[in-house]
Amino acid sequence: VATSCAPAATPSGAAPTPPPAAPTAPSPPTATSAPTGPQCEIVVVVPAEPKVICPLGYDTAKLNYLDPNFSWGLVEMDWNTGKVVPKLAERWEMVTPTQWRFYLRKDFKWQNGKPITAQDIAWNINNQTDPDAYDPSLTQPPRIQRYLKGKNLAKALDDYTVEINTLEPHLVLPNELPILNFHEPSSYLENPKICNEKPIGNGPYMLVKRVIGDYILWEANPYFA
Repeated sequence: VATSCAPAATPSGAAPTPPPAAPTAPSPPTATSAPTGPQCEIVVVVPAEPKVICPLGYDTAKLNYLDPNFSWGLVEMDWNTGKVVPKLAERWEMVTPTQWRFYLRKDFKWQNGKPITAQDIAWNINNQTDPDAYDPSLTQPPRIQRYLKGKNLAKALDDYTVEINTLEPHLVLPNELPILNFHEPSSYLENPKICNEKPIGNGPYMLVKRVIGDYILWEANPYFA
């Protein structure tokens, strides 16, 4: 269930206040204009308290409610067409039945302002597909291990090209990648606990505060492309 409020709406039935007379029309706001306060609030009711909010972990309570807004993957599924469409990856290709290449957009940043690179994405993929790299404090293993499991499957060919090598032919690999979510690597490596306390993703909303058993507060990500 989601509810939202519109900013500064005129009360129903009330006539709008006419603008003051002016010799010329006011100039439209520039691209750098910023709102002076919250423009809208969205409240989402979830069926259970998520045990995990880290995008590297798996929890059904956050799956469809938190992940899509907080952390974008390489691709997503368009449920209207049944086709895989771009997200962080602007395009991809199968080089061989066991090798895929994904070409990243160059305008995306992490929620701490750092550019997203192929090295970041390769680290995230390897962290989630390697059973020995998985952090057991994140409860269940990442869902991607149902379809893709092994060590060092991903590598960066350059700053914006990621190559995934599978252990066996994987002709529909992009169809399985929408379940991948990513976390900014350097902050995680410095302090892994941050991933489940105040994670740093790349989606349109970033975490501000979490009160377990009560609410999770998010705000718009200023670095979102």
